[in-house]
Amino acid sequence: MHKSITQASMFARCLISSYMLIKEVATIKPIKPLTPQQQRIDTLKQQVKRSQEAVKAERQRQQVAKAQAQLAKARQPTL
Repeated sequence: MHKSITQASMFARCLISSYMLIKEVATIKPIKPLTPQQQRIDTLKQQVKRSQEAVKAERQRQQVAKAQAQLAKARQPTL
């Protein structure tokens, strides 16, 4: 009996999942094309994000280079 309950619950979950997927697809609204002004704003926002990521990556690279230099200096034998 436990096995049939498990199978029934799996079947119910499958039906619910299928219904959810169909409902989600049916409720998707079409995306209107952006106006040239909106496109420009979106492009500028994307540029800002890329620039921020580039700055963050450069700072990280400089920190790594500085740490490597300090490590190399610490490994040098002192005379």
